[in-house]
Amino acid sequence: MGTFGSAVGTSVSARSANTKAVLRAQAPESGTIVKLTAKLDGMGPGAGSQIVRAMVYADSGADPNALWAATAEVTVTDGQAAGEVDFLFASGIPIIAGTYYHLGLIMGANTNTIQWYNNGGTGLSHYGNDTYSDGPSDPFGALTESGTNWWIYATYITPPTIAASQVGNDIQVSWS
Repeated sequence: MGTFGSAVGTSVSARSANTKAVLRAQAPESGTIVKLTAKLDGMGPGAGSQIVRAMVYADSGADPNALWAATAEVTVTDGQAAGEVDFLFASGIPIIAGTYYHLGLIMGANTNTIQWYNNGGTGLSHYGNDTYSDGPSDPFGALTESGTNWWIYATYITPPTIAASQVGNDIQVSWS
């Protein structure tokens, strides 16, 4: 199991409803993404809970393009303390070593309750408007480039290595 993306930052940015933002990140090895994790809190200036989903977009010339997958909805409550929030995928997303992916969040109703942690302008990210109720758009759509390095990372698993050998009439199989 491994991770890729970003898990740094003490700055926060309150997120408006019907917007999305993604961070461009490179997969260090081939495998399958099983979840995204973002550091969030519910301390923004908005009132009430806010819903959010995570998603993964394919990379096209350093910009997000085709939607690969989105998670189920997660609710961040008003006043929720800062912490990492996991977004699980219904089925894994295959990734290829050395390939870039765009990891992100789309924000639902109750503008500005969620604050997303980041470390300012040291990453390559994009954001744009997107109506939450119909899910993340495919492709990404109109975007603005940003230097914000969002606190979001993917957790992936790698396939086991299987070895088989024959000793006399016996076949031995092992995996790691």
